[in-house]
Amino acid sequence: MSIEEQEAIVETLISVRQLSDMSGVSKSSIYDFIARGELPIIRLGWRKWVLLSDWAAFLADNYESRHDV
Repeated sequence: MSIEEQEAIVETLISVRQLSDMSGVSKSSIYDFIARGELPIIRLGWRKWVLLSDWAAFLADNYESRHDV
């Protein structure tokens, strides 16, 4: 993996706390998604990081339109 590829990945990582703040979804819900294997993480030490592309895919997989109900 090139330096550019590594930098691109790092730029798209977000902590669970940041993800919660950004999305309005509680940290406990995000940790539940992680525990159920629905949202992959990258663990660096004791911190858990989420790729924004994985969060976008998770949202797309769980999207329900008002018209679907």
